[in-house]
Amino acid sequence: RMAADLVRKAEEKRKAKEASERALQDALNREKADEMQRDKSRRRASERFEEIKAEAAERTSRLGDLGRKERKIEETLIRIMERASEIDFGIIGFASAEERESLQRISGINELAEKKLNALGVYKIRQIAQMTPEIVEKVNILIELPPGRAERDEWIVKANRLIEELI
Repeated sequence: RMAADLVRKAEEKRKAKEASERALQDALNREKADEMQRDKSRRRASERFEEIKAEAAERTSRLGDLGRKERKIEETLIRIMERASEIDFGIIGFASAEERESLQRISGINELAEKKLNALGVYKIRQIAQMTPEIVEKVNILIELPPGRAERDEWIVKANRLIEELI
């Protein structure tokens, strides 16, 4: 009977060790897949930064054709576009203008804030949901909002709620 108990306990330990090793391997695989996705997003964003530079130059060339108010808005958007590379799209993910969602669905984001976010390369609610507090503050500065506005308006929380509603 003792021998049978020892064999059973040894078998339980072996199974527990195998399960632990599988869980560790699964976690490593997920981490590797996540890192590959982050790298892919960073590469796509890097390619997009080149397009943004060209688009900003083209928009700059048309400033003289605009009225005073439109020109001021366009100058702001160009400034924002030129700083888009300061955001880590590996963390928030990459999206293109073709994938654009209405960011105004997030309470606190009005039409102008949405245009500014789009100029930065933020087109999807999921990108906002994936922002870290540091990225939210950086975005807040880059899109020239009053200090702490995006955090006070709880963009991340509201974006996550919208995503949960869609699931």
